[in-house]
Amino acid sequence: MRASLGPDSATEDLLQDVFVAFLRSVDTLRNASALRGFLIGVTVRLVALELRRRKIRRWVSLSPSGSLPEMPVAPRDVEGREALEALYRLLGRMPNRRRLAFVLRVVQGCEILEVASALGVSDSTAKREVLRAQDQLLRQAGREPALLHYMDKVLGGRHG
Repeated sequence: MRASLGPDSATEDLLQDVFVAFLRSVDTLRNASALRGFLIGVTVRLVALELRRRKIRRWVSLSPSGSLPEMPVAPRDVEGREALEALYRLLGRMPNRRRLAFVLRVVQGCEILEVASALGVSDSTAKREVLRAQDQLLRQAGREPALLHYMDKVLGGRHG
């Protein structure tokens, strides 16, 4: 969740909402192996809803810049913090489904079948969204030097 939304207080509220949804639906789960998929699906839907809310708030000028306020961070890893901020900026420019596909697959390490199930799309669509997100990040990372180094590590140097 934090990877999709960035550092902000809504994350804790959404996490509580996921557990409330779990508690309300626990008696309908027939197979324990379906629990992870269920929780991922609920989380993705709640994150997508929050992203839509944020977009609407920006449209109606409740947040003039649309950007999150800076969180106080210890200056230990300035380069890492800059890369993370750059990543959040770039992810914020993506369509929600593409952003969520990338975060689930690359950041959270979900299998492509889990990504597809969570997003309610086919496996091939999930793969395409992840690849498009990676390509978009790689194209835009050139303008974000702090991020370029980390992208090379995560995506295996496919930007060069």
